[in-house]
Parts: sequence; C-alpha cells; structure tokens
Amino acid sequence: MFALEERAGPLSKPQERRYAEDFTLHTLDGEKWTLSAQRGNVVVLNFRGTACSPCLREMPVLVKTASRFRTRGLRTLGICVDDNEQAEETLQTIRYAVERLHILFPVLWYHPISDRGQSGIRFPVAVDSVPITVLIDRAGRVARTYCGAVTELLLQKDIERLLHES
Repeated sequence: MFALEERAGPLSKPQERRYAEDFTLHTLDGEKWTLSAQRGNVVVLNFRGTACSPCLREMPVLVKTASRFRTRGLRTLGICVDDNEQAEETLQTIRYAVERLHILFPVLWYHPISDRGQSGIRFPVAVDSVPITVLIDRAGRVARTYCGAVTELLLQKDIERLLHES
C-alpha cells in the first residue's frame, strides 16, 4: 500500500500544469459559483459523498485549512457528487452535514442522475471515487490531485508553495 503522497505524486511544476475545465454550479443557498471567477486565488476543490466515511474524517482538515488560508487567497469548495435518486433527502443530508461539521466554505451538489450530461459540466478530474481533492493554482491550472483523504500537513504544505508562486 502506498502513502497518499506517493500515489498523488509531487506538486507539479507550473510549466507542466494543465488548465482546469471551467464549470458553474449553484451553492446550497442558490448562489452561482464559477471556477473561472476564482482566478488569482489558489483553489481547493473537494469532491465527496454524503455517506463516505473517509470524506467525513477529512472534512475537519478542509475546514481548518480553509479558515487558516482564506485571507491569503485560498478559496475552498465542497462538491457532493451523490447520485442518489432521493434528491430532497440527499439535499437535507448535505445541509445537516454542513451545519454539524461547521463548514463555512461553499458546498455544491452535483446530481449526475438528474443532470444526465445536459449541463455539459466537465470537472478538472474524473470523479469515479471519493474523496478526491484538486488543488488549483492562481492561474487556474491543476497543480495536484489527491485521491483519498488528504492529510492536513500535506495539503497545507502544498497550499503554502502555491501561495508563494508568482
């Protein structure tokens, strides 16, 4: 078994990074959130599921990191990708988790069943298991993808490096 850092590889060099696909979703409050509007900031995208144990264990790391780096130019976004047919029940579960875990950053819900590819959303990575966390640099390029729950030390170390890039 490999450690997360070994599986994810190092933070990629700026010249090797590819631009993240732009997308727009709505927050739980109905506000529009667009990835390209975040340019100039370092962005953490966390793809998760409501019934995912590693996702729940990882959330305090994301909440703490978002709070620590927000004033320095970090934007954090949680994206629930549950494909549950019980839309209203899933939405209530997400809202409950946001409140219980004290999540202060935007949380979106992408519902693949109801969307059926109509929105044309293409996320920066294929989301075939959760949690997946994507770290995007200030220019809008994917700097690193973490498959599985990311550790606080690793995430914060990578964010520090990106915040110091020109």
